[in-house]
Amino acid sequence: MSDANTPLMELTPLKTWHLQYLQSGGHAFPTFGSMQWFVRTHRDVLIEQGCLLPGRGGRHSLLTSKFEDVVMSLLMDEAQNTLRGDDHHIQDTDDCIR
Repeated sequence: MSDANTPLMELTPLKTWHLQYLQSGGHAFPTFGSMQWFVRTHRDVLIEQGCLLPGRGGRHSLLTSKFEDVVMSLLMDEAQNTLRGDDHHIQDTDDCIR
């Protein structure tokens, strides 16, 4: 599902989005590296949901306005999987509480 109605001028480079996110007080991605890791590990879903255009050649990866909603949905799904014991990414329960 692509978002063909998103004007090209509204696409935001990943790094620009992260800087604006931090300036707005965001906490889920404290570093650009943490955001890059999230995007890498959820790349296929982000593309399918129409919120990520992966970079190619000299072009940076770009985000649509759907990005925040899709990320929130993925984070909530991961939290619910953790409650059910379905999360294979958790190495230590102490890491969950910060």
